[in-house]
Amino acid sequence: MLDLFGKLHPLLVHLPIGFLVLTFVLYLLSLKEKWTHIEQVIPLALAFTFVSAFFTCLTGYLLSRSGGYEAALVEKHKWAGIVLTLLSGLFAFVLFKMKPSKKANMAFWAVVLCATTFTGHWGGSLTHGENFLSFERKQERKPIKDINKAHFYADVVVPILDEKCYACHSASKQKGDLRLDTEAYISAGGEHGKVVELHASAESELYKRLLLPEVEKEHMPPKGKPQLTENETKALAWWIDSGLDFEKTVAELKPSPQMLTVLKSFEAKDVERIRNFPEEEVARADEKLVEQLKAFGVVVMPISKESNYLSVNFLQNDTLNTESLRYLEKLQDQIVWLKMDGTNVKDGDLEKLSRLKNLYILHLNHTEIGDAALAHLQGLKQLQSLNLSFTNVGDAGLLQLKGLPGLREVFVYKTKVTPKDWKGDFPKARIDTGNYEDWFVEQDSLPQVAQ
Repeated sequence: MLDLFGKLHPLLVHLPIGFLVLTFVLYLLSLKEKWTHIEQVIPLALAFTFVSAFFTCLTGYLLSRSGGYEAALVEKHKWAGIVLTLLSGLFAFVLFKMKPSKKANMAFWAVVLCATTFTGHWGGSLTHGENFLSFERKQERKPIKDINKAHFYADVVVPILDEKCYACHSASKQKGDLRLDTEAYISAGGEHGKVVELHASAESELYKRLLLPEVEKEHMPPKGKPQLTENETKALAWWIDSGLDFEKTVAELKPSPQMLTVLKSFEAKDVERIRNFPEEEVARADEKLVEQLKAFGVVVMPISKESNYLSVNFLQNDTLNTESLRYLEKLQDQIVWLKMDGTNVKDGDLEKLSRLKNLYILHLNHTEIGDAALAHLQGLKQLQSLNLSFTNVGDAGLLQLKGLPGLREVFVYKTKVTPKDWKGDFPKARIDTGNYEDWFVEQDSLPQVAQ
């Protein structure tokens, strides 16, 4: 029961902040001669701040007992919150008893502002990571010049974990008591035990959760967070199946020809030529349009805290309809990532995508679209990555994409596309037809993934 109350902390934490902001606004209004009578309400508002802050501190303490957070950061956040609570209670008492001077009021609000800033910053660092307020863009992944000479764990695995997992499983935060930032922590696992089984990715919790549908609660990374690419998922699976090695180079691990093809995607030439979004920033999307699209059940997220570009994900069949598709055109400047995989999208629906001039990544896999659909994509000059796996697309449909100057990779596994060398038609793009054996796990041992 106490753990349940602790989980209320992220919800309750907004109450004292709201009351404190309200109180400060009332204080500023009371400085004007015609609003001086408002100062009579300020003690009551501060009292509400104190009460809500007290319960917030209590639930925060209960939450901290569950573990999973850096102890030093928890201590800073805890004591800053306690100071803020005591300050609001003390000053509420003072205001009920007397009328402090203007200097005393200003001193109180200056201290409260500092305490609120530090409390909020440390709290945000616990939730989102210590660099969540950084104005610097995340550094690009270190290019690999020769994958065969690369240190597989340091040069391939660590960058994947850093970009997709460390926000919840590193030194500053350990969701589920799991850290993935060192060899010892990876091997140790989390609160439910080991997350990797040597030579058995299909039995490893770490890998199985990557395969779950994004809407599932247990799927990792969580819904709305940057997801692993197909090749990143395959690389992690191969790492586990190869014995979870932390020292050897790729060549020493002796990958199969099929696996080497996957790993080649991490080489410098691919890092340099494939981008996820335009270099130039774009104006912020109309919030009303974003909220209206979300009302259909569509997930709309900024691709990063520093960017106005958007990722749009149609998670369920019933989220995709004529009305929801209409909003894509209205957000044509901001949408750069679009996921429609597993939906009931039809060939004609893709006409709505033809105006998304900044679209870089498009997932249409596990849908019923065919060759006719791809005619609508010929205007997507910025499109870099297209997933058509498990569709009815054939050679004729694929050839309609020859004129796309930005296209760098197309996944056509389990389609009607002929598995051959497509370099003549797509000299700058990699056409991944798949059709190679499942080198990392037995097919029957894979968790069943709902579409």
